[in-house]
Amino acid sequence: MIVEQGILLYYQLKIEYKQLRVSIGTLTIMIIDKILDRKDNDEYKPKGFYNDIREYGKIAFEITEAMDSGTEKNVKKSLCNYVITNGYNEDICNYINSVKWL
Repeated sequence: MIVEQGILLYYQLKIEYKQLRVSIGTLTIMIIDKILDRKDNDEYKPKGFYNDIREYGKIAFEITEAMDSGTEKNVKKSLCNYVITNGYNEDICNYINSVKWL
């Protein structure tokens, strides 16, 4: 009985882990989508961008912190860190560095 409960718990945790990974992946995609939308000439308002990505919590913390109390250079650095950390094409940083975010 204890072995069966252990196996059941193992599979429940495995399923929850997979769901968490999917959720984190979805959130990550959403921030990159905001950056690429702007690149594709969607209207950009710093406050709207900030509010949209703030909802993603820890994933967006460095970016929102830079927007709160940093400089344009800090914001660009945090956006590029996000791009590189999440394995996106580093050429996106060329775009990030070519526009103003604040």
